[in-house]
Amino acid sequence: MHLGSLLSRIADHSVEVGPGVSGLPLPSEQDPGEGPLLAITLGARHFRRSGSGSSALVLATDLPLLSEGLLRAIATFPAPPGVSVVPLREGRPQPLCARWSPAALALAEERSAEGERRVQAALESGCRFLGEAELPGFDLERELVDVDDAGALRGLGLELPELPDPAEPPEAPGAPGALDLGSPDHNP
Repeated sequence: MHLGSLLSRIADHSVEVGPGVSGLPLPSEQDPGEGPLLAITLGARHFRRSGSGSSALVLATDLPLLSEGLLRAIATFPAPPGVSVVPLREGRPQPLCARWSPAALALAEERSAEGERRVQAALESGCRFLGEAELPGFDLERELVDVDDAGALRGLGLELPELPDPAEPPEAPGAPGALDLGSPDHNP
């Protein structure tokens, strides 16, 4: 599954903050290797500069089993505007497959400016955590499994897609290590 195209089917605006392998547009501001909190901050800045002040879907692309249905359920789960929607896997929050509120995105910016690198630091309050009871019909343990290397991918019965040559424009969306952000300004 190509998570870049999955995100673009659900969100009105999508961007990759990463190496440019998802097929999504890249913001002009990049800071490779500084971790997901800074990547979230850069993506949020990009959306704010382009006029979007809404929540954002934050999606790490090392989730090869994530379905469009689960991502859409997270994007559309009813919650007040200032509340982030974060699924749980094995009882642990999954902030890199979540809908971040504008307040959480602003806090991410503030925390990363202070030198913080922990993603959870930006989600200290105002979160609605979703488990199996809130997301019936989805196997959260399976769909939210993250894969950090080719061996783990093969363990799931999948193969690592061939990555594009970095000297050429990307063709195939989705690759481990990239971070995609989407603004779920409802594309149901």
